[in-house]
Amino acid sequence: AHWPMKEIRGRLEEMIDDPQWNGNTRYLSLRSTDGPNNSSIPTMWVTVHLLKPGERIDMHRHTPASMYYIISGSGFSTIDEYRIDWEEGDSFSCPSFSYHEHWNSGIRNVLMYTVQDAPTYAYNRMMAFQAGDSDSMDTLHE
Repeated sequence: AHWPMKEIRGRLEEMIDDPQWNGNTRYLSLRSTDGPNNSSIPTMWVTVHLLKPGERIDMHRHTPASMYYIISGSGFSTIDEYRIDWEEGDSFSCPSFSYHEHWNSGIRNVLMYTVQDAPTYAYNRMMAFQAGDSDSMDTLHE
């Protein structure tokens, strides 16, 4: 499968002002036809998120672990009791079932590339997702 960044940016920009696709849900799933799980490859799922300045992906946790690469923009993430400030070109990880959230605290749109081992959890019927409480992490937002 091949997903040109030019096409990814274009599709995400089409969603940018649609209220259905706020920062919490505005992403593309890079799916291949090479497996039964609607995944990028049989054991991994790749997404690209677009966050406008001031937007966030709400606090949550899930069984799949995640790897992130910041294509553009700047901001921060909280992972359990830790804060990670990031900018274009940075990469970081989030362990399985850790509460996390992502904020665009910069002045440019953020493009965040995410890789998860979600298909493995789904195949083994071990997939779980749970919303969290961002207010409990207020000290990390300052």
